[in-house]
Amino acid sequence: MQYLNAEINDIGGEMLDIDDIKSRLQDRVLSKVAVATGLSVATIADIRDGRQASPRYGTIKALSDYFNE
Repeated sequence: MQYLNAEINDIGGEMLDIDDIKSRLQDRVLSKVAVATGLSVATIADIRDGRQASPRYGTIKALSDYFNE
């Protein structure tokens, strides 16, 4: 998934890699991230806690868009 770091998403923001997303999620209220991204709290927690090592492209894109706002 590291290759995603260099990609540019539809709105022009940088696509974040999984390690960057995990780091940025550490100090976030997951329920707020879930509402903003349309993802479940469980999915976001699994990514943050390392239980989901290779999330789907749409999940990475949603979180990247959230952090690029």
